[in-house]
Amino acid sequence: MRQRSRAIGIARVLCICGIVYVHAWTGLVIEDLRAQGSGWQSIFYWTLIELIGRSSVPLLSIISGWLVASSVEKRSYGSFVANKANSLILPMILWNLVSVSMVMALATWGELRAPTPSPIMPLLNEIFHFTAAGQIDVQNAFLRDIFICMMFAPLLVRLPNRALAVVLGGALLWSLFGWQLYLLLRPQILLFFLIGMFVRRYRLDMAAGNLLVWPLFLLFLVAGAGKVWMSVIGQQQVQGYPVLVAAFDNGLRLLAALLYWRLSLRLAAGRWAAPILKAEPYSFLLFCSHVLIIWLLFPVIGPWFGRFGQPGYPAFLLLQPVFALAAAIVLGRALLRIWPAAAKIMSGGRLKSTAHQ
Repeated sequence: MRQRSRAIGIARVLCICGIVYVHAWTGLVIEDLRAQGSGWQSIFYWTLIELIGRSSVPLLSIISGWLVASSVEKRSYGSFVANKANSLILPMILWNLVSVSMVMALATWGELRAPTPSPIMPLLNEIFHFTAAGQIDVQNAFLRDIFICMMFAPLLVRLPNRALAVVLGGALLWSLFGWQLYLLLRPQILLFFLIGMFVRRYRLDMAAGNLLVWPLFLLFLVAGAGKVWMSVIGQQQVQGYPVLVAAFDNGLRLLAALLYWRLSLRLAAGRWAAPILKAEPYSFLLFCSHVLIIWLLFPVIGPWFGRFGQPGYPAFLLLQPVFALAAAIVLGRALLRIWPAAAKIMSGGRLKSTAHQ
């Protein structure tokens, strides 16, 4: 039990650090980035995004579904939802307000190349993610979707196995066909959230930890190579097969979740567990703030290494999660020292236990 709890903490740190790659600073706009072609830096960039960045999100959803399967029965529905609103939605809104205000101000009156959403719905989506993820704090839409999943969790955990399997099948179809229902912006989050519930019911977490690493790793590499090919040069070839691409993507993400869980369990039993777990209280803060850090800090330090395509860029790309985590820890400790109440709110209550560190 202790090793599993440590593995969950380690998985959070690793996965959220991995997500930084999805939003990594390049010094280029996306059109110029795509125009770089299939050089080795492009392959390296998309490999980090697809195999580490985007592949990190499913395990976070699975962990959320696994944890909620037990915690939801310990409190009333109102108390449960209020707790999730304070730990997910309130920090999301506050971080979005801070990020949008700062980024738009620097884009309007400074030299920052960043979106300046127009009033009404585009601006509301930046803050609340009503109908779309924002352009500035795009990652925080995950919190919106996971909160929606949490609102239905008390019902879902009480469904019999067959009924829950039907819901899982519906979530799979939703993620494959990409229906825009607005209830969830990314139905894949619900799919893996439900998988987490099944993992809890059938106690599959430790069984997954007993899988052989090398066969799993090799299968992931083969599938990952296909995904990188699609991202670098294969976009046109697969445009006519969106359902097959979505099915392939879901399979790759499930493989990644298994592999990262296996890695987290191994790290939990080793000497690296303690230093990684020291960063775990700051992982949520990193998730909420890393795009703001990338907008504001990386354009300053990035040119020291070079933009995408220049010799020093790959080293900077590789280190961006380390820089972002260090900045989040500095920010969290500063808030704890200067304004502990804000640290508690902005971290969804996760930093209150570190106030005396």
